[in-house]
Amino acid sequence: MENLEVRMLNANKKAVTMIQAVVIIVIILAAAIGAMYYMSVQKPKPSPSPSPSPSPSPSPSPSPSPSPSPSPSPSPSPSPTPTEVVLRLAVVEHTENIDLSTFYTTGPNRIIRGVYEGLLRYEDPNITNLTPVLCTSYEPNEDFTEWTFHLREGVTFHDGTVFNASCVSFSYDRTMSIGMGGAWILSAIDRIEEIDDYTVKFVLQYPVPIWDYILASPFSNGMVSPTYVQKHQTNETEMAQEWLSEHECGTGPYMLDSFTPLTEVVLVKYPDYWRGWEGSHVDKVVITRIPELATQRMMLEVGDVDIAPEMAWEDMEALMDNPDIVVYEDWSLTNYFNVFNNAEPPLDDKLVRQAVSYVFDYEAMVEDLLLGHAIQCQGPLPRALAPWFNPDVLMYTKNNTKALELLEDAGYTVDWGEEVVTDFPTMEMYMAQGVDVHRKAGELLKSNLEEIGITLRLTTLTWAEAFAPWDLPPGEQDVHMVPLYWYPDYNDPISWFYGMFYSSNLLATGGFNMAFYDNSHVDALMDEYMESTNKTRLIEISHEIQKILVEDAAYLYMWEETEACAMRSWVKGYSWCPMHKDTYDYYAIHIET
Repeated sequence: MENLEVRMLNANKKAVTMIQAVVIIVIILAAAIGAMYYMSVQKPKPSPSPSPSPSPSPSPSPSPSPSPSPSPSPSPSPSPTPTEVVLRLAVVEHTENIDLSTFYTTGPNRIIRGVYEGLLRYEDPNITNLTPVLCTSYEPNEDFTEWTFHLREGVTFHDGTVFNASCVSFSYDRTMSIGMGGAWILSAIDRIEEIDDYTVKFVLQYPVPIWDYILASPFSNGMVSPTYVQKHQTNETEMAQEWLSEHECGTGPYMLDSFTPLTEVVLVKYPDYWRGWEGSHVDKVVITRIPELATQRMMLEVGDVDIAPEMAWEDMEALMDNPDIVVYEDWSLTNYFNVFNNAEPPLDDKLVRQAVSYVFDYEAMVEDLLLGHAIQCQGPLPRALAPWFNPDVLMYTKNNTKALELLEDAGYTVDWGEEVVTDFPTMEMYMAQGVDVHRKAGELLKSNLEEIGITLRLTTLTWAEAFAPWDLPPGEQDVHMVPLYWYPDYNDPISWFYGMFYSSNLLATGGFNMAFYDNSHVDALMDEYMESTNKTRLIEISHEIQKILVEDAAYLYMWEETEACAMRSWVKGYSWCPMHKDTYDYYAIHIET
């Protein structure tokens, strides 16, 4: 039979015959019935993106055949992949070391809090409340020399190793053997006994009624996989310190995906996390170093980052009026100081340190530079730490005349007509890049010292560079001051005293006595404090230590500041705890879309 062609668009072609028309009608009806059947069984799927239609070509005439059979249903289209939920942080300070046994600053703790866990943690704004994490319960004996912990079952490390009592012993033995970071807080341990697979007993050298507070510290209490350490250590004493400075293996909700020292860290969910992943959580955490505060603010305003914790107060106050951003502000346990190098002339003289303490304009610092979001320090402890805080210690106020009198007593020449000292050496101060408040405080102190004829040179460096000289032995620095903020290792005043002022607790040995402060009487008081259980005597010791430290002007005690954090309004689940400065519970946070 001659091929039939449908020529509906060409009126000049000859008409089809009656027989051809009938055949065409039958074929069209059959095709319509088949198409209806096909559509009735076909599962819906997303429409493809439209593409240009090809030029029409003549349709071939169908050969006579029975009505077409229905086509089989195609396989269902796969569900679209859920959008990855990412939490993005912009920070000024980053880190090059995330070893849980050696870190001792905020930068690493932003990472470590997400990947490692301990037996207990501070969680509530009320820091007398503790939350069990890798334990389910615990109890001390009557004299607080033994503490028994019952461990949580069903927990694994990121390498699949099962958490049990041997992991607790191993983790604490590693931290104490290395002896860096916050290891000093564990100095009371005599031994750890493994009662069974899920029970451990801390046997202490002396009574410690607050041992649970110590084990809740964010420092030196994380659990690490023994299998992982043994796999990556170069020898038994090295204990994988080099490897763990850039890798991790904890039990926390997130794992390290990538680590670029001093630049960026990416964390991702640990699929087998013991608390599970029901509910709303972020899939990934990206922590990026953005040292320019103006850039941080711009990125937060346009939504390129979700959290920015370290912006200047001028920016924080401006952002409070932005409906898309929430600024959280709470009183903290953080004090800001200028470390005086007590081993380097001219600050090795107490009279000189007292003179500098009288020159500084505390009122201008609080009101003009911090816009009232702070109060002047009265010694090394924050006022919130009652009854340990001593309200009767000296509080320095700006008094240039008093400062010049002290400098004259120290042997320097004072021109009382001009009210300046004429033979005082130039001093050096290092500051960290991007920390706006350090810059402002340094510039204010420089200006104040110029009023009485003293030159202070300011140098801005990275954190690592600014702290490097303090790793050298006492007296070998060419720098006299460096800013430092201090927040507690645990809820007790000894955390301030021992960490910063115990004579042997130097930065080079894992401590933070960057002032090279050396007072045997204060050391003895700290030793007595750590072994006493009499609360009345503990308060007396705390008050006496504060009095001595202020009279010695070991530091320039500057201000107690509120802790503020700006974040996009879509960030939910954030909660504040003063024991976790500028760090976040990533597991609790989610993004509201």
